[in-house]
Amino acid sequence: MFHSLTLSNWDSFKDPSTLSLVGGKSVDGDSRFTPSSIGGNIARTAVIFGANASGKTNFLKAFSFLSWFIKHSWQAADSRTSIPFSPFRFNKEPRRPTTFELVTEDSNKTVYYYTLSLTQKSVLSESLSAREAGTRRRRMLFSREGEEYHRYPGSGFTLKDLPLSVRRRNASFISAVRQTELNCFDGFLETMRIRTNVDFSGRIERTEGFEFKELAHNESMRKRVEQLLSSFDTGISELKIKTQKAKDNPAFAQNATLQQKIAELFGGPIVHDFMNSEIYRVTTIHQIDGQAYSLPFSHESNGTEQLVRILPQILKVLHDGAVLVYDELEHGIHPNLLPLLLELFYSPSDNQHGAQLICTCHTADIMHTLDKRQIAFTQKNGRQESELYMLSDFNQVRNDDNFVAKYLSGVYGGIPRI
Repeated sequence: MFHSLTLSNWDSFKDPSTLSLVGGKSVDGDSRFTPSSIGGNIARTAVIFGANASGKTNFLKAFSFLSWFIKHSWQAADSRTSIPFSPFRFNKEPRRPTTFELVTEDSNKTVYYYTLSLTQKSVLSESLSAREAGTRRRRMLFSREGEEYHRYPGSGFTLKDLPLSVRRRNASFISAVRQTELNCFDGFLETMRIRTNVDFSGRIERTEGFEFKELAHNESMRKRVEQLLSSFDTGISELKIKTQKAKDNPAFAQNATLQQKIAELFGGPIVHDFMNSEIYRVTTIHQIDGQAYSLPFSHESNGTEQLVRILPQILKVLHDGAVLVYDELEHGIHPNLLPLLLELFYSPSDNQHGAQLICTCHTADIMHTLDKRQIAFTQKNGRQESELYMLSDFNQVRNDDNFVAKYLSGVYGGIPRI
């Protein structure tokens, strides 16, 4: 569960910006929040608003980067590889390091404080501390300054447990520890379970391979998706999904030239995996006057297709107690349905494991359903510097204010300057 993320010198963000999901005691008992072990409450959903090119997607990219860097950077490349991110570029000042401060909480109610400072060449500093439920003080687990590593009492490992070969200037120390049998960081790694439609380069437009695989092999998920699609007035009562090995599909089996080109480009093992992967034939069932009619999935509206893509991702995150980081949640979906998607995260029956949604959105009307501590804005100035700030940062903002009217009139910023 995420508490907050602060970043600087990241993509279009030059100076520090903080997305905070922390709410005080005033939201005790509010289903949109869940209690934290260190006091206060944490929002189950947070929505970022802002003009086009103001930095919304760039901020979300930081979640994808951190999840990858913390868990996989050691395996991703050798010691000479540059770290794949873009610092702020629009100035002639000496380049500062890129920094992150991340606060998360695991299912055992331990709160973690992670810091990272790095360039594209190497990690300058990195640290992790923890505060267990019922305690008032943090304890350090590890810290590093360049190539100098330090561990602390009770951290669950010694530096002698780690071969020198796993310590690498361009990789997270945590990702290096994952190369061993040590499990001392498992609690923190649990909080980094992120599903997202954003990678290092931006939004991923189509990801239905995952969704159709889940729907084909997870009957309970498919039934829940069908129930939701019906309640959303899509006209769909059932989804039919047939699976087939790619090699058994005539379009692939009969095209020897294509297979040969794939073999030349990618080599045998990848061709084998490709040809043995599943392809999906999806049809939707509509009940009219007691008669069932089927349609190819491609004949459904773009909005219905988007619902079929996003609902399995939401249900998977809810089941796992993970975090869904999603760019442009409203894409193709009617505004009246957006609150229903958020309410899945507020439902005690659907969200039993502390799952969260962090998303961007252009549909201002969704603000009517949000607390001020769930709303963030991005804005870019004339020097092309992005800034993210919370609605709760403003003085004298009340939850009975008309957030939508004030936002659209420019009171909070985050709208195009036309």
